[in-house]
Amino acid sequence: MAKKELTRKEYEKIKRMDHHAMKCYIESVYQSGYDAGAREEPVDPTHNKMPAIDRIRDEIGKIKGIGEKKQQAVIDVIIEKWEQEGSRC
Repeated sequence: MAKKELTRKEYEKIKRMDHHAMKCYIESVYQSGYDAGAREEPVDPTHNKMPAIDRIRDEIGKIKGIGEKKQQAVIDVIIEKWEQEGSRC
């Protein structure tokens, strides 16, 4: 998505707004952003953390004595906890 620059004309218009006009303007900007987000395709909730999960999986795989099944069990627990608390990354 391209960043929309504020033109000088828009800046001057905003600068001269009273309280009510500014409130209406801010609400319209918020609503247009909300609508744009609602139109986008839903994203897989684990999409943003996959690079981190892949790195964690690689590091766990380096530990001697941890096989593929135990590695997957650990990753499953991490993903479950991440979804419960929300990713802070």
